[in-house]
Amino acid sequence: LLSPGGEFAFIIFKLAEDLGVLPTNVAELLSTSVILSMALSPFIERFAQFAGDELDRLVSSGSSDGADDDFVATLFERVDADSSGTIDVDELRVYVARRGLPASQADNAFSALDADGD
Repeated sequence: LLSPGGEFAFIIFKLAEDLGVLPTNVAELLSTSVILSMALSPFIERFAQFAGDELDRLVSSGSSDGADDDFVATLFERVDADSSGTIDVDELRVYVARRGLPASQADNAFSALDADGD
């Protein structure tokens, strides 16, 4: 999110545009993204707080109705295309690409989650 830069971002984008470093359409797009980010930040913060509280509640209760486990198992099976019992980066890339997301997101997620590098 670009909201922490707030009003300062508008100044930088306008300066870059005036100096010819940033095309007008790109400056407008970046300014729009800052406006949206600033407007949505409070809602995202509230949602993140709610999601964190809900996760804490689920973890501390130690109980589950099994629905989450079923969902995770089904998702794992969908991504594990070769049914090897593991998910490799290529399988994750294919799964992510089918959802219209860039492969770099799969790479980033895989590096963050594959702690032992195997």
